Amino acid sequence: MSLIKSISGIRGTIGGKPGDGLSPIDIVKFTYAYCATLPTRKPQPNGEKYKIVVGKDARLSGAMVENLVIGSLMACGVDVVRIGLASTPTTELAVTFAKADGGIILTASHNPRQWNALKLLNDRGEFLTAAEGQAILDLAETSVSLMLTTSGTSPNTTTPTSIWMPLWLWKPLMSRLSRTLISRLYWTQSTRSAES
Repeated sequence: MSLIKSISGIRGTIGGKPGDGLSPIDIVKFTYAYCATLPTRKPQPNGEKYKIVVGKDARLSGAMVENLVIGSLMACGVDVVRIGLASTPTTELAVTFAKADGGIILTASHNPRQWNALKLLNDRGEFLTAAEGQAILDLAETSVSLMLTTSGTSPNTTTPTSIWMPLWLWKPLMSRLSRTLISRLYWTQSTRSAES
């Protein structure tokens, strides 16, 4: 298993333990960190909702990753423009055409089919700056790792309280979510094979 974190996003092989591969937990925490840094990158003085474009390539894991990303965005109160199958340049242009506040491209480009990735865009449909990308990486690592090690007490004020939940609730929730998504992905692949 492999997980690569960089300022342009994260990519890795699907599955495995969190932090070792691109697991559902990694997808949720990096999507959350992307949302949590939106006000820093693009303040909304009148409290308008943010809008994010999500596009994906044709990888088998695309539907699972897309559902996790979109669900996480919606849980953060973000409006989502789901464009489905789209190339990287198409998704970049969709951000500007939709007048969105950013975008997430689900593609591992040249990597083998067992890989997938979240590539993060700003409101101009461009990849984030090094500082913006580093802020997301830092938040994803500190807020969620603190949350996972804190049991029964509220985290300190530097940790977003909206993502905190007790460890006894978080682990079974993520475990069940992982099993459900993997079984649905397997069922979808089995159904497609049977139809061929």
